[in-house]
Amino acid sequence: MKKLVVMGLAMAMTAAMVNGVCTQPVQAADGEGLKVALLLSGAANDQGWNQTAYEAKAFRTEEINCGSSLRK
Repeated sequence: MKKLVVMGLAMAMTAAMVNGVCTQPVQAADGEGLKVALLLSGAANDQGWNQTAYEAKAFRTEEINCGSSLRK
């Protein structure tokens, strides 16, 4: 029973955080525009988590029209 209560509270907190973050408009504080950064633990073309994260970043930066850069 205790595990069920803890799991329910964790799910409620997660839903509240996601709802609060997703409803905020995306804009930079200084007015110059938004920039996105991504830190990978390996190569961006590893056919795994790093590649998936890199492709998602590329898709989102195009979707919201913000700056991005890649350093090797």
